[in-house]
Amino acid sequence: MQEVKLEVNTKVQNARGENEYKVVATHTIYVPLLAETFEKIGNPEQAKDDKGQPMVDDDGLPVYTSDVANWLQGAILSQVKAQARNKIDNKTGQLRPGAAIPNDWASLVAIGTGGGNGEALKIVREVRTLFEEFVLSLGKSAKTSQQLILNFSNLKALETQPASFRERVIPYVDQFISTLSDEQVARYESYLTKVSDLLAAPDEEDIDDL
Repeated sequence: MQEVKLEVNTKVQNARGENEYKVVATHTIYVPLLAETFEKIGNPEQAKDDKGQPMVDDDGLPVYTSDVANWLQGAILSQVKAQARNKIDNKTGQLRPGAAIPNDWASLVAIGTGGGNGEALKIVREVRTLFEEFVLSLGKSAKTSQQLILNFSNLKALETQPASFRERVIPYVDQFISTLSDEQVARYESYLTKVSDLLAAPDEEDIDDL
């Protein structure tokens, strides 16, 4: 297993009444690597009931004789469910416009679904690094720069910000996009679209008032 640092953040208000994220603790977690995981599960054997029939769980997924295989199958199921829920409007129960439930590996690990293959993750890292370099070149205060970089790089944090804050971020993102080449815009289109959609989304109270 490999050690990874897990930061615990809490949302606080600064002197101007703006929301900020503050790190209140850091913990070490231990992440199994794929090589050792595959070594442990090998070709997992499906468990059988007392009648010799293959066992399945409540979701109809196989139950294995290996605890490691069962844990991994459960982790995969949780991730798939989480990605699907992100595509569903909680108020209507319907898929969000343009969204689709992944039904193969390619769409499941595509950028913007909460997971990502090697190339997709590389693209995300690239655009985040370029945005950070852009913000630092603006000569803004350290606090302003930190907030811009944090919310561009952490979509979950950006989603929780009030519309008044997100509106102030829009010009910076627009200016950043204007510095990119056509090839870069095309390469980072998926992530930039996600950021732009979150920036333009109204507060939940505003949605209720429609």
